[in-house]
Amino acid sequence: MPRFKSLVLISVALTTIPALAKPILHRNEPEILVVPDVDVDGAALDETAYARLRKAVEAFAENHALAPAATPKFLIASVGVKPSTALQLKMETRDRSIDVMIDKNGLFSLPPLENAEIETARLVLNQPRNAQKWAPFVRSPDLPKNHLRFGDLRMECEMRWAFVKETFDFANRTLLQSIGGPCHSAMVRVHYESPRPLAAVALVQGERRETLDARLISGDGRIFFPPISDTQWDDDALLELQFK
Repeated sequence: MPRFKSLVLISVALTTIPALAKPILHRNEPEILVVPDVDVDGAALDETAYARLRKAVEAFAENHALAPAATPKFLIASVGVKPSTALQLKMETRDRSIDVMIDKNGLFSLPPLENAEIETARLVLNQPRNAQKWAPFVRSPDLPKNHLRFGDLRMECEMRWAFVKETFDFANRTLLQSIGGPCHSAMVRVHYESPRPLAAVALVQGERRETLDARLISGDGRIFFPPISDTQWDDDALLELQFK
């Protein structure tokens, strides 16, 4: 769940991760992983309903054109102290338990289930409650170093909104839907977090190049608000992250 901030009358805090740990990267992965704040509705990933995560995967399929070369994944991030034991994730149903592979970056894919199993299935992590949080993670292959793609970030937003919208009361859900949803309205700013302090963010599309307004980067450089609702930047436009 990201933190969506309105520029007008509403201010909806969907989530907070006080500190998002930087995952270990494979050598052939991009140098950085920038992920939004995500909280599972105030609950940790030690016991998360499969059906709700599946809605995020379904949102990926419905919006496939945003990131046609990517695959939907989820990132597990520590909150505070790093775990002392290796992460182990299982998907449990009434009749079986399935090991879910977590890679070196803390990324995993949601395994498919039979329809009859979906509503009761849960993901269970071998960590204390509230010690880990999750985030949808979408990255197109072959991005330049220290770059993010608009379409990937838009897809992450769609996945997060699909997961969290049912947790909003009717009034707030209706309000957000009336302005086009949090991923499509300039009235809502979507909060992303950087693993290293940012000096600036450049928006790049062909020959066009602009610098993100400094007011949309936090004072410590850890948080930024990319204009994902601005359709003047197409899905293949890039964000070039410049670190302090």
